[in-house]
Amino acid sequence: MDSTVDPLDTEPTDVRGAALAALRGWAVRRDRLADNRADLMAAAWWAGTRTVAELARAADVSRDTVYDDLRARGVEPTDKTAEPAGGLPPYAPLTAEPVRELAQHAWSLVRPAMLTDRPDWAAWAAWHLSIALDRIGILLEDSANPDRKVDAGESLLAQLAAAQEAAQKHWAELNTPTRSI
Repeated sequence: MDSTVDPLDTEPTDVRGAALAALRGWAVRRDRLADNRADLMAAAWWAGTRTVAELARAADVSRDTVYDDLRARGVEPTDKTAEPAGGLPPYAPLTAEPVRELAQHAWSLVRPAMLTDRPDWAAWAAWHLSIALDRIGILLEDSANPDRKVDAGESLLAQLAAAQEAAQKHWAELNTPTRSI
């Protein structure tokens, strides 16, 4: 998370910094879109969608892009009966980087709602969940520091509990009838 604003700052007050951090996050995601699209294209292919036109429509890209993406992931789109090598598609295990990117993206979406004197309970729930995603990313990291993982695990549980409490308060407010005096 390359940012001059700490995405885990629980006292969000710097609107300019938050806006710039969100913009930087978008730029990082934009640069990875082609790789992500190719991965998703191959996953759809191995899940049984063997029609290039259908894949092109779903991704809103040209058929040539579908062919290029599939071939970049080891799929020959002209062979509709091919099975993935080894019987299963070559899916990668969950790693820290995409989870931390997801946390950054969630944070950039939630942060503007937190820049107020009184964020609503739904915003608080989303805020805690964005931090929880970051903590999951830390747990997935290859780190030789066991204390960092213990701290992240404890923080994850605390963030999930706080998100649950905020969600319950939000729900309670929705279900509280308003009284007129």
